[in-house]
Amino acid sequence: MANLILKEFRCVEETDEAGADSPYFVVFVGHPGKPESADVKMIRKGEWDNEVSTGDLLVANVPVASGVDTNTLVLVALMEEDVNPDIAGTELSNVRNWMKAVFQAFGSINGASAAQLSPLVMPEFIKALNANLTNDDVVGISRLSITTASGLLPLINFFGDGGQYKVRFNMA
Repeated sequence: MANLILKEFRCVEETDEAGADSPYFVVFVGHPGKPESADVKMIRKGEWDNEVSTGDLLVANVPVASGVDTNTLVLVALMEEDVNPDIAGTELSNVRNWMKAVFQAFGSINGASAAQLSPLVMPEFIKALNANLTNDDVVGISRLSITTASGLLPLINFFGDGGQYKVRFNMA
């Protein structure tokens, strides 16, 4: 088991919001089995606020979760903040509680893999986020495949709200 780290991301094209982007990430991490466990984290840095423009590469190196392995389900949402992040504080707790309940129901399926759980859990993650948004935009939501216990993971491409981002996570 290893640590999951948001390594870096590139803004290929800014979203259609006025001015530079203010991206942040909402990450669901679920460990299937008995006992199953799940959490939702928000990753945001103040220096990203209204500072991310087309072509920018940002090296984040932000720890996301520990105890991650190839059967951990990781769902990543890339959000574009309008004023303040919508998924923070009470709203983040709402999403976390929603997803813990969902994963408790689905994650306890005997022998279910992350790949099998993904199509069951992803729609609930989308619903939980949308139910707690005020004015932020969802650039995209994707499953991050944990393909190795050490090193770089496959690049995730997000397209939405007029923008495009490439995001890289790392296992350490």
